[in-house]
Amino acid sequence: MTNEHDEVREVETVEELIREVGVRLLSVQPFKLSGERDDDFDGTVPESFDVDHEESVRFALAPNRIAVRLITKLSIKSVCAVEIDYAAEFEPEQPVHLSVEALQGFINRVAAMQIWPYTRQAAQDMFLRVINEAVPLPVVSPDDFNFGPAGDDETDADGEAPED
Repeated sequence: MTNEHDEVREVETVEELIREVGVRLLSVQPFKLSGERDDDFDGTVPESFDVDHEESVRFALAPNRIAVRLITKLSIKSVCAVEIDYAAEFEPEQPVHLSVEALQGFINRVAAMQIWPYTRQAAQDMFLRVINEAVPLPVVSPDDFNFGPAGDDETDADGEAPED
């Protein structure tokens, strides 16, 4: 457990954060789970279909806390749309300030990998409820995620999420 009076350590890489500082997973919880049928859906799921997907992240940082949300939007054209938003909270073993490289590595290689199994299961459950069809999502590896602290992943250059 960290003490708010501990000196803040500058962390340059995710490897340094994991191996030298240490991080504890506090929780993984749903933020939003939703699904809806398209108005045109007649109840018949095509034999062959593509699942369009879009993933984004939001995060909050403090010396004693790292919180990451993985937002996954899935849709099957003319059938349904599903949104799964899970959040994970982590506690470094000492207060830290993460470099951009360390933050990006942590989001992609640690946080997203902790959240994905929950997202995958929730999406499959939601598809089953909405269209009575289990639509499995793939098992992923850390190389499958490429979120950065800036750009199209719903964070700006300062790591702040835009206002809703």
